[in-house]
Amino acid sequence: MPNQCSNLNPTCMAKKGIPCPALSHDKSCWEYDWMPELKAMSKEERQQWKSYLHDTCPRCPAFHPSMQALIDRAQQEL
Repeated sequence: MPNQCSNLNPTCMAKKGIPCPALSHDKSCWEYDWMPELKAMSKEERQQWKSYLHDTCPRCPAFHPSMQALIDRAQQEL
């Protein structure tokens, strides 16, 4: 079900007014291919997102096991 992540996570960034690329594509966070978006960011932004993915996503009530693959890939490739 699209947007399930934002429904499950009371602290979802989209609920705080921060645009979420996954939601804008009618996908849950674990369904969205974040790598092109992350690679297009500045080095500073990438570092912030890598930290966010690593520190925040696994604690999220909407965390999906497939999201771990993205977290690992981002840590290795970015």
